[in-house]
Order: sequence, then structure tokens, then C-alpha cells
Amino acid sequence: MNLRGRSAPPEQISPHKVNDEITAPQMLLIDADGNKVGIIELAQAKRMAEEAGLDLVEVAPGAKPPVCRIADNSKIIYEIKRKRREARKHAKAQELKEIKMRHAKALLDEGHRVKMTVEIRGRRRVNPETIQDLFSKMIEDIQQVAEVDFNTRQIGRSRSVIVTPGKPTP
Repeated sequence: MNLRGRSAPPEQISPHKVNDEITAPQMLLIDADGNKVGIIELAQAKRMAEEAGLDLVEVAPGAKPPVCRIADNSKIIYEIKRKRREARKHAKAQELKEIKMRHAKALLDEGHRVKMTVEIRGRRRVNPETIQDLFSKMIEDIQQVAEVDFNTRQIGRSRSVIVTPGKPTP
């Protein structure tokens, strides 16, 4: 993404400090197998990580002393990205359907929200009581199978209400 000639800052994926970013003089070290090594100096921890061919990753900076792990940072970043992808995949997007009255019940049974609209045309524009009667009948019919949001809105020539799935509690 380019913002007025400047490139956007790279997305920070890993919340952990890695290798040379770590500044704590001493740390509790966990090796690549998950075994606790103990409290050691920063230089010795970097040397151990380098010998293992892995990165030194600070996983708990707020602890006293901070906790660092010898691990493959690219693997940690991959796991974080994978978890974010899974979370997006399982998040249910709110959908709003606008349809004819006869289809509303089927969509409500499937768990969708429905926007119900009455178009105000012709003679109805002159007689507001007719509009109110029609709108009340529509709400009365759908209230048997769904919850009605009573924040109705009239915009221009249409009046609408949003209906959510589930029977209202008596």
C-alpha cells in the first residue's frame, strides 16, 4: 500500500522480540525441546541459539526474569498467521437479507437477519394511516416467528424494520 509516495510500514506479525532485539541482561531460558535450562546471561543464550541454528525469542517479557525460548521464529510467525486465518474462517459474518415477505420465514429459519421494507407509492403517500396499517400487519405476521427491532426507519418513499431470528420471549 502506498500512502502519498511513502510505503506503508510492514505489518508486525510477531509480538516477540527476537535475537538482537532482546535487551534483558539475564533470562530464564527454555531450550528447543521445551526443557527449562535456567537463568543465564544474554550472551550465553544467544550463543546456545546460534549453535542450535535457531532464534532466541522472548516469549514473556513481563516476567522477572524475562522468559526466552530457543525456537524457529519463522515457525512461530507461521503459527500466528495460521491462527488468525482460522479465526477469520470461523467468524460468522452478519448478513442482512432484503426479500419479499414469503421468503422471510425461510431466511429467518436459516439464522439470517432480514430487512423488511414497505414501499410507499401512489395514493399511499397521501394517506399515512394506510401505510401504518400495512406496516402493523406485516410486523404482526412476522412477530410469530422472529424478534422485531422496533427502531423503524422511514427514508424517502420506504419504511423498513430489521427482524432477527428467534421467537421473542413471552
